Amino acid sequence: MDVVRNNFASLLPQIKDDIDASDFVSFDTEFSGLGQNRHHNLFDTLEERYKKVKDSCLNYAVLQVGLCFFYKNDDKDADNKYRCKSYNFYTFPYKVNGVPRGVVSDKVFSFQPSAFHFLAGHSFDFNKWIKEGISYMTLDEESALMEALSENKEAASQSNNSAPNVPDEHKEFINQVRVDLTEFLADHGVEKLDLEPCSAYRRKLIYETIKSMRVDGIKTSTCLTSEHSSERYISITKISLEEKSKEEQDLINEAVGFSKIVQHLIRSKKPIIGHNALIDIIHIFRHFISPLPEELSDFKVMMSELIPAIFDTKLIAMDPRFRDIISCTALNDLYQTVQREPFKNIPVDIVNKSNDGEMKEASYHQAAYDAYITGMCFLNMYYKLCQKLDSVNFHSPTLLQYQGRINMMHSFDFPYLDIARTQSISDRNNVYHLTFPSEWSSSDIHQLFSPFGAIQIGWIDDTSAFVGIKDGSLAKDVEQNLKDSSDSNFKITPYLRYIQSQNDQQVERKRQPSGSNHGEKHSLSPRGQSLPSSKRVKVSS
Repeated sequence: MDVVRNNFASLLPQIKDDIDASDFVSFDTEFSGLGQNRHHNLFDTLEERYKKVKDSCLNYAVLQVGLCFFYKNDDKDADNKYRCKSYNFYTFPYKVNGVPRGVVSDKVFSFQPSAFHFLAGHSFDFNKWIKEGISYMTLDEESALMEALSENKEAASQSNNSAPNVPDEHKEFINQVRVDLTEFLADHGVEKLDLEPCSAYRRKLIYETIKSMRVDGIKTSTCLTSEHSSERYISITKISLEEKSKEEQDLINEAVGFSKIVQHLIRSKKPIIGHNALIDIIHIFRHFISPLPEELSDFKVMMSELIPAIFDTKLIAMDPRFRDIISCTALNDLYQTVQREPFKNIPVDIVNKSNDGEMKEASYHQAAYDAYITGMCFLNMYYKLCQKLDSVNFHSPTLLQYQGRINMMHSFDFPYLDIARTQSISDRNNVYHLTFPSEWSSSDIHQLFSPFGAIQIGWIDDTSAFVGIKDGSLAKDVEQNLKDSSDSNFKITPYLRYIQSQNDQQVERKRQPSGSNHGEKHSLSPRGQSLPSSKRVKVSS
């Protein structure tokens, strides 16, 4: 079901109920770009990778969020063991009328052409996204909105409300406005007064005049005389205090928008299921919760407090027990796999689909569809691992080993990011820094290291790379056998020695007053320290 601007408010209570009733929630997102993944190095530390992903996400927007709420079917005789409700949210950061100036800046973001082309190829509706997308705010922006509305109320109540200084040529017009407004307020049979169209300056005088009259129980707005006209007039409507309070709450709900859903998910503490979810999670935090902290340790604190029960189906699919039955862990391929033997292909009834063919017609890389098949992959892999069809037990040892662990793509020795535990870099005694002529290619490096079996290469630039030997037992002979000499055209340095030399150089540069370091730091820290409690983000109830 698509959720857009004109049905969001009416669906919000039901969606909150669906979250509360669910056993778990699967999600997916679509963005306006993925950034420059080519800058990711196979030998990045976790801190380096987090900062690269964070920085690459700063310029892009979340276009669509898919959420599927799964729950066990209470009808034991039903063919479908599970049910789910699927929602496809279009999110667009439009300026909501009535939000005080300065509360939220007009958001600027980029569109990566390849992402634009990719989404168009999967039938993404860009017109719906722009015209009907739901607004959103971070928690800080919501707090600023609430504060601004409160300050406006206080300023209005404390104003001296002196009559405006009206130039002679406008006095007759303003006096007539006073008469019309007084008669309108006295006539209990009339609910609305439309003043005659006028200039922007006269509208300013009208607003100042109404304010000076200290009139309660009315709402004013500026309207166009027609769709194709630039003429404007002021409309005045009688409104009760209850209606005024409701309008303010409606304004807040519209401005906060989709972030209301994210906040309710956080409060619910429901298990969250994603697929290869690091970039999705970073985008969700940045746009709907809080600016991203600079340090990975602070990000892990936020994650472990707000979304502690997160599971990544790509990581689960790499479980050793699936080695012979799952050949590809890409989402769509994984979904095709779990629909065949030896998996159960558990039937799930989509309760809120608008027609029987909705999910069949849905496009791969529509967020709701990807969220749905993510949940289906999770269910089928869980039941294959546990060999039983009871409700999912998120406290079972089978799942606890994956809780809070997010898959890491293109990493030599970090298969996942663990949000709840510190992760130390290994000694990497099977990793080397290699410099070589610019004309070298991967095949030259493979040839150089051929006596030591399979290797992995992490290119740094055209003349340097990290090289990791998969069989660590063979690494002890590398230095001796490949020891560079004065006439060799390469230089090889053990990883730890290279990193230490880089850190020493940075320390030396910092000691030089005129020097500054703009290079990238390959730091070995942090190691083994406890997670800090700084920069905590709280979601109020």
